[in-house]
Amino acid sequence: MYDRELVLAAQNGDERAYVRIYRQYARDVAIVCSRLLGNGLDAEDAAQETFLRAYVSIDRFGGDYQLAAWLRRIAMNICLDHLRARSRTPVTVEVALAAQLPAPGRVENRVEEQLSIRSAMNAIQPSHGEALFMRAIEGLTHNEIADRLDISPGQAKSLLHRARCSFKEQWRTG
Repeated sequence: MYDRELVLAAQNGDERAYVRIYRQYARDVAIVCSRLLGNGLDAEDAAQETFLRAYVSIDRFGGDYQLAAWLRRIAMNICLDHLRARSRTPVTVEVALAAQLPAPGRVENRVEEQLSIRSAMNAIQPSHGEALFMRAIEGLTHNEIADRLDISPGQAKSLLHRARCSFKEQWRTG
């Protein structure tokens, strides 16, 4: 079953379709959460929250994005929320070392930077954001991006170039 069919079935109340979505994308979401949060327990919580949020809002998924990109964007937003919450918690040296975070004075800068990145990512075309995400967060090669998007490696390289340019423009103006 293709993503579109799975989503339509899930939107019509087919629980098995949602389970298939979960099984198909759980690993990708877990990787995103782990790379953004580092902490295994926080990443696991964020991944679970991603699928809960996706389940609750599956009716609003209109197919403008690929399902994988939509789930990764939800995961990224949840992870940024977790990072924001971390910055509100008083951070001692012991907590920073335990959580493998930067020193307490630098936590706010990291969250502000993450929010700025999120703003720039939300302002660019979805296909550009997805390509940057696959390259920067998932660490995919041009060939792997091409395979995932069903385009040629040359097109993937070109897409990444355009994506970087649009991101830089949003970063400067944002």
